[in-house]
Amino acid sequence: MEMTDTVRHQAVIEVTHNGRLLFDVARQYGLPTKTLYMWVRQSQQATDTSTPWLYVSNVMSQLKARYFN
Repeated sequence: MEMTDTVRHQAVIEVTHNGRLLFDVARQYGLPTKTLYMWVRQSQQATDTSTPWLYVSNVMSQLKARYFN
């Protein structure tokens, strides 16, 4: 089954932003878990190198949630 870029993006968002388990999302989309893992990893690496401010913003949000809520 060939995945469109939209489906690939949505599956990655489910894991990275919605906090769903890789295994559950992979099963939902009919993907091997390793494939989804690689997509998530590539997405994180692209974010870390192309937009470091987004990475810093994410870390700051996590720290605020941990220490100020």
